[in-house]
Amino acid sequence: MNKSVAVLMSTYNGEKYIREQIDSVLVQKNVDISLIVRDDSSKDGTTSILKEYEKAGKLRLLTGINMGVGNSFMELLYQSPDADYYAFCDQDDIWLQNKMEVAITKLEKLETKAPGLYISNQTLVNEDGKKIKTRYQTEPKHKLENVIFANYIAGCTMVMNQNLRNILIQQKHRPSQEFLELRIHDVWVMLVANLSGKIIYDKNSYILYRQHQNNVVGAKSMALHEKLHDKYKRMVTKKYKKARSKTAIELQRCFEGEISQKDKEILTLFQHANSIRGVYNIMNHPKLKKAILGNKVIFVMKSLTGWI
Repeated sequence: MNKSVAVLMSTYNGEKYIREQIDSVLVQKNVDISLIVRDDSSKDGTTSILKEYEKAGKLRLLTGINMGVGNSFMELLYQSPDADYYAFCDQDDIWLQNKMEVAITKLEKLETKAPGLYISNQTLVNEDGKKIKTRYQTEPKHKLENVIFANYIAGCTMVMNQNLRNILIQQKHRPSQEFLELRIHDVWVMLVANLSGKIIYDKNSYILYRQHQNNVVGAKSMALHEKLHDKYKRMVTKKYKKARSKTAIELQRCFEGEISQKDKEILTLFQHANSIRGVYNIMNHPKLKKAILGNKVIFVMKSLTGWI
């Protein structure tokens, strides 16, 4: 009997590419797919398309208020049916037919029934689906300390087993909606998987990750002036201040009493990242000093002014 997979897709104004994505999900090989879609208050023809598929019995459609990408995906997970495995799905990519089969095969090899998360590389394609490049040439860092600084793993590559899903949906383990506006669903899942389970990285890609102007999140490249504008917007937006210390605080709140001493030490250091002593301790911690992104002088300045 094939393993069951609940595929969780959040949509917002995705009418241009959504049919191609849905069709690629529904033809996954050697698995039993249940596609659950939550539309985040689209203003285009997305919901009409989704209702067509729902009427044909090909998906289950959820609707609601606009929550933003992170909260919408986590709401899908909270409402997900029982299945052997769970996968996040964007609205504008294309899945190769063996994407789920490969992920499940690797997760089944875990020695124990530990909470497990599969993640993979991506094939970047243009709007027409033509290959640009493979995203990562070497394995992106994805340990706890790396993800707190910056997450490079896309939610659309994630497949988790039921044990990890059951941890994530527990009421006490659910992050606040405000946090998921700051650091979205894929960051949270990576953090929890680091704390509670095992992560399997696949250097191969089984997803065509479409790059276009309307990507909500993604690997799209930006010109220098666009990067500077994006950084400026974050600097003047209050909610982005102290994002890393807020991440550490939220993890400790949601997993109080369940965190190893080693991970607790890292989270405690991040909570004090905006003081001189905190910066010193991070820069001298054997793991954290390796996880610092970019120039260390800039890191010190950003920490002391509240932008870490």
